[in-house]
Amino acid sequence: MGRTITFGCEKHLDRFRIFVLDEGISPADQAKWFDPFYRVNNSKYNEVGGFGIGLYLVAEIPKYQESKIEVESEEDKDSTFYFWLATYDIQ
Repeated sequence: MGRTITFGCEKHLDRFRIFVLDEGISPADQAKWFDPFYRVNNSKYNEVGGFGIGLYLVAEIPKYQESKIEVESEEDKDSTFYFWLATYDIQ
């Protein structure tokens, strides 16, 4: 398929920025990304399996950290999904 997905974590002071870099999707699809069971209607993505629940679940995680998932995207280029998590001292 030739599709590349990059994910990572960067530390900034007392927070971590968790990110996923994927292929860009159209603005019409962006409005529905986080809806449960939504799948992009595009022949380029029809070969990809799944139930359309992944981004919905990922968007729920930051809510428990008083954060939210953010997206930077441009069609036919890249989409970056990211959210911030606080660091904690565990003793």
